[in-house]
Amino acid sequence: MKSILADNIVAISTPPGKGAIGIVRLSGPHAIRIAGFLLGGGAGKPLDARATHTLQRAQLAHDGVYLDDALVAVMKSPRSYTGEDMVEFHCHGNPLVLAGVVGACLKEGARGALPGEFTRRAFLNGKIDLSQAEAVAGIIEASSGRALELSMRQAGGELSRRVARLMAGLLDIRAEIEARLEFPEEEIEDDSGEGHSFALLRAAVECRALITAQTEGMRIRDGVRVAIIGKPNAGKSSIFNRLLRAERAIVTPEKGTTRDSIEETVMLDGMAVTLVDTAGICRDHGDEAGKAGVARSMAAVDLADFLLFIADASVPWSGEDHEITARSKGKRGLLVLNKADLPRRMELEDRPGELSAWKALWVSAMRGDGIEDIKKYIIGYNNTLYGESAEESAIVCSAQQSDALHRCDDGIQSALELSKQGGQEELVSMELKKALDALEAITGENADEELLDRIFSRFCIGK
Repeated sequence: MKSILADNIVAISTPPGKGAIGIVRLSGPHAIRIAGFLLGGGAGKPLDARATHTLQRAQLAHDGVYLDDALVAVMKSPRSYTGEDMVEFHCHGNPLVLAGVVGACLKEGARGALPGEFTRRAFLNGKIDLSQAEAVAGIIEASSGRALELSMRQAGGELSRRVARLMAGLLDIRAEIEARLEFPEEEIEDDSGEGHSFALLRAAVECRALITAQTEGMRIRDGVRVAIIGKPNAGKSSIFNRLLRAERAIVTPEKGTTRDSIEETVMLDGMAVTLVDTAGICRDHGDEAGKAGVARSMAAVDLADFLLFIADASVPWSGEDHEITARSKGKRGLLVLNKADLPRRMELEDRPGELSAWKALWVSAMRGDGIEDIKKYIIGYNNTLYGESAEESAIVCSAQQSDALHRCDDGIQSALELSKQGGQEELVSMELKKALDALEAITGENADEELLDRIFSRFCIGK
């Protein structure tokens, strides 16, 4: 697994394109020696003679070709990001300049880094565990302040510490069982039956708490999904555009302008909200395209966390309104009575029963009245589900981490059931082993090359 650590790797670590500064990162057992070839004996101490974590200005050149006037940072093993000797060239941010520096390093024996290879080396060298490594990708990809905060906490080891506590409890139980099975002649206190059940129940509660925290974290990371539904010409697209503050959806006086679902993400109070503008739902679907649009609208209802039911307040309720709301039964939502600038012909007391528990807002998409109230209600909905107390315990998990937590829970539940039955300690120990193996997949203690390849292939090159 660690054979790749013999290589020296180089990559551009700043985003593509032109900028004020571009950074080339070099890491490996001979990184400082390779970087020295680019300094060419200029002013200042040789790089290998400099103390770690120092910065010097240098004229970079190679094979007689001038490369750049740059700052060169030296970070010696083990006090570096990767745990190896590292050098960073802080250059002018022209892609041609950066390519020239990378090319010179390649000629002196480095190879191009693979996606995520710098972070992978940090993991292999024991600087971080696998959950912290995965959090690095979360920091880069975070689309909201809350998601960024969660990824920062995970990179700081929060998930690692919580998993370690759970593992310690399971190891204590298993160690006691194994000791009794291995040395039956010893008078080891029998803590089976109720004792094991209590300890396993506590572990089960801790594991379920992690799963709940993971669900909360995923919601905070991915944001709330809000579907905008209703009959044709109710003003769904107009409200969609108002919420986005952009003319994203086509709006005309004709019915059925929207034939497909349109998605856009907007930030509300630091929270990512995905708005889905749907085709109007009606009995007369029209042509095949209209039928497909209605089918996608229904699918959007099923996938949504929250619904905005847009009704045209200038016309009375109809049977179609009842049919639409029947499909949304069990969902949380807001009733938006649009076109309040026109004479009102819709009465609240006549609204379909499914909407009776929903708050109603009178708005005018044409004038913009009530749009801010819609935003406040969506924010309030999210804070009700995932407020400050939830955010304090939330964690963000990748798909493989989430799968590992559920496999751990399965093992604990099986062990708990066997323990309650009594007299099956070998089977209890086997189930605990499965649970522990699942947790080790999160920290990376038993990670194989295939798993690491899958995880780090999602990273950008240079990280």
